Amino acid sequence: MSAPPRRPFRRVHIANPRQPAMQHLKSVRSPVDSQAGAASAAQTFHVDSDFLQAVGNQNLTVEPTDILGLRLLNDKATEAMLGKAKGNKPREEDRQNMTDEGKEKEKEMQAQKNKEKEGEGEKKKKKPIDDEMYREGQRAVREICHERALKPALVYLHGGGFISGSVKLFRKDIIRYVNMTSMTIYAPEYRLAPEHKFPKPLEDAFAAAQWIRENAAAENIDPERIGLLGVSAGGALALGVAMMWQDKGIEPPIGRVCAVYPMLNHQSAADAYLPRTAGHREKGLPYADPFMREDLSGLPPTYIDIGGLDLFAKDVAAFVARLAEVNVKVEFHCYPGVPHAFEYAAPDAIVSREAIQHRREWLRQL
Repeated sequence: MSAPPRRPFRRVHIANPRQPAMQHLKSVRSPVDSQAGAASAAQTFHVDSDFLQAVGNQNLTVEPTDILGLRLLNDKATEAMLGKAKGNKPREEDRQNMTDEGKEKEKEMQAQKNKEKEGEGEKKKKKPIDDEMYREGQRAVREICHERALKPALVYLHGGGFISGSVKLFRKDIIRYVNMTSMTIYAPEYRLAPEHKFPKPLEDAFAAAQWIRENAAAENIDPERIGLLGVSAGGALALGVAMMWQDKGIEPPIGRVCAVYPMLNHQSAADAYLPRTAGHREKGLPYADPFMREDLSGLPPTYIDIGGLDLFAKDVAAFVARLAEVNVKVEFHCYPGVPHAFEYAAPDAIVSREAIQHRREWLRQL
């Protein structure tokens, strides 16, 4: 078996802690015996508690058997036929009156019971693990996993002004979005400026989304439901990836974009992030700064929010208006009186909870 394709980025995959444990398929290191499994399944019975309660009201005894699962015996009939009380042992006065034939039958029944107990003990002993059978069981588990319904995925692009930040620093934020959406989230550890100027960070983010699309089947991901979630500088990268995806004509297109107070028209980071050569600035600027792109038509559905006191609020609002003019599905929220990254400064504030709820509702439509 060939090794799985290597990921060109750091992957963060966190299972939803609220998901029931029964939904997780776990392989069991035990031999696979179809005949034994069928016999075991045939002898497994589920008894209705109401039925047993009704039986108890009729003074009936319930005993397990190997064939029928349950045997209902009337107490009086049992005593008359077998000479037994409910304690399963003949009374001493009945034992004295038993004939030789009756005593032989009793011995045979006792020997049969002892033999059955010994057989049950042998069944309970663990069998040695057969490596071939174990591999077959592992393969069956993998096939079942691949047959499950495909699920959406998000590429999370952290913030930091293109010059700082990391997946580890934004791990709590990633966990929050996983809990909110119950999706698989991939977080690329993209390279940072000034050591790695544009287009290196954008290329890393684009490679992450492209890798997920190419390996969607192996990752149990629906390729038509891949979304981009970016925060601050990551929001600008998310919009840039969506534009590159569209220009390259990659199918299927990006499902949705969620740009959280994106850095648009970012003159403050231009010297550190953008190369100083004029050719790179003119050719790559629409991807480096989505605000500078002239044609915004055809972009995927986009969600953008911003604080009213944010440095980028004016340019973000103008960018959203341009999206609406070319009929791009866009949802925009401007929260008055709050600055950049307001939900980190005051996570329990009403405006922070409201913004997070709006993002959750948008992403869950992916």
